[in-house]
Amino acid sequence: GRLIAVASGRTVRGVRNAERLDLIPPDSGDATTLYAVADTVNDPVVGEMHWSRDDKGLYFKSQDAMGRASIWYQALAGGRPRLLVRFADPSRPSFRGNFGVDSRRFYFAINDRQSDIWVAEMTPR
Repeated sequence: GRLIAVASGRTVRGVRNAERLDLIPPDSGDATTLYAVADTVNDPVVGEMHWSRDDKGLYFKSQDAMGRASIWYQALAGGRPRLLVRFADPSRPSFRGNFGVDSRRFYFAINDRQSDIWVAEMTPR
């Protein structure tokens, strides 16, 4: 109830990615920029966000230019976001932008692309 977090940006490959994270007081007032992407190649863009349990920061999921996902923590005190989790294994990507948080864990989907090969013989009737 103290602040509203707003991410603004654009949609890339169907995933909303924000290049700025602002905080707005709910009773009116000016927005304060908490984090802004300076380098669109190396800085994380802001996807889905969740407040930390202690309300001292925000967790957000990001996708880099190669589609690799990561989860970051941004303190409300400012500074740079801190990398918490990186999905570096290209055979196990996490494409979905959403994730969940509780007091000790992150919950997210890992893609597991598999397929079976079937062979069928065609016989005339």
